[in-house]
Amino acid sequence: MIGAVFSGAQQTIGVWQAYVNAHGGLNGHPVHVYIEDDGADPSTSVSDVEQEVTQDHVIAFVGNLMPLTAQASVSYLQQQNIPVIGGDASSNVWWQSPVLFPQGGSDLCCPQTDFTIKAAAARGFTKMAVLYCVEDPTCAQGAKPLIQSGGGQAEGVDTVYSSSISITQPDFTAQCLDAKQAGATFVYFAGDGDSLYRMANNCAAQGYNPLFVGDSIAITANLATNPHLNGLLAGQTDFPWVDSYTPAQATYQQAVKTYDPGLAGSATTSAEWTAGMLAVAASKDLTATPTSAEFLQGLWSIKNNNLGGLAPPLTFNQNAPATPSPCYFLMSIQNGQFVDLQNGGTQCAS
Repeated sequence: MIGAVFSGAQQTIGVWQAYVNAHGGLNGHPVHVYIEDDGADPSTSVSDVEQEVTQDHVIAFVGNLMPLTAQASVSYLQQQNIPVIGGDASSNVWWQSPVLFPQGGSDLCCPQTDFTIKAAAARGFTKMAVLYCVEDPTCAQGAKPLIQSGGGQAEGVDTVYSSSISITQPDFTAQCLDAKQAGATFVYFAGDGDSLYRMANNCAAQGYNPLFVGDSIAITANLATNPHLNGLLAGQTDFPWVDSYTPAQATYQQAVKTYDPGLAGSATTSAEWTAGMLAVAASKDLTATPTSAEFLQGLWSIKNNNLGGLAPPLTFNQNAPATPSPCYFLMSIQNGQFVDLQNGGTQCAS
C-alpha cells in the first residue's frame, strides 16, 4: 500500500535519465540507472544497496524512496562514503547523516505541518481533527505534537479530535462522525492519497464536508477528481508538479511531454525530478573517472540554491548533515484542478 504513494517514480527517473543524456549527461558522463525494490524490508534494503555498490559499481544513489528502510543501510553508505542524492526525505535520518542529501524542504516534525495548518487558519479554519496512519512512524511523529499542544504552532487552532487510522481500512465513516461531532472544521490527514480520497467520500455521505489538509509526498493527482476535496490545502517540499513558472519548472514539463507524455504528475514525480536535477548540480566536479568523492565535493558546494525554483533554498555541509530548510510550496484543489497558491515560489515557516 505504501508503494502506491510512489507511483510514477520509476517513470520519472526514466524521463530524467533520457533528458540528461540528451543534454550531455552528468558533466559529460552518460547516466545509467539501476532500480531495486526493497519491499519495505530493512534486510532487503541493505542487501540491495550492497549489491549496487559492489556489483554494479554505483557511485551515487538518486531519488531513493525508502520511508521505512532509510535507517537500515545508512551505516554502510557512511562506511563507503557514497551519497544518496534526494528521495522521499520523510524520516529523521535524512537530516542526521552526512551522506544523505534531501532535495526539498524539511519534512521533519514540525515546520511543514505547521506551515500547512497555518494556511488553513489564515482561511478561517480553526477547529482541527488529526488523523494519522499506523503504517509509517513518521505519521505519528508529525501528529503527536499537534495532539499534545492542541494545534501545533498555529495560533488560534485547536485540536478537537484525533485518531489513528490504517491506510488499508476500507471505510472512515466512524472517524468522520466523531470529527463532525467534535466540531472540527478541517481535517489534517497524515496518510496516503487513496485513503484520503475514501475518507472524503465517507464524510460527504454523512453530510460532513470539512476542509482537508495534507502534506507532501502523499498528495496525488487523482485527488483533484474528487469534488469533496475541493479546497484541499497541501504543503509541498518540492515544486508543485503543475508548475512552469520558472525555466527549470518548465523544463520538467517539456521533458515529461517529450519522453513520457502519459506520466501522471504527483508530489512523487516532482521529488524524483528535483532529486535528479540536484545530481546534475552536484556533477560539476566529475572528472574523466568519476567517483563518489567528486559527487560529495559538488554537493558540499551547494549553498542557498533552489535549483531554479524546483526546491526551497538548499544548503549542504562537508562531512555533516544537511541544513534543514523550513520553506515550502503550497498547493490547493480548485474546481477540479491543482493550483500553486504561491505562483512557483516558496514561503518559509515562521
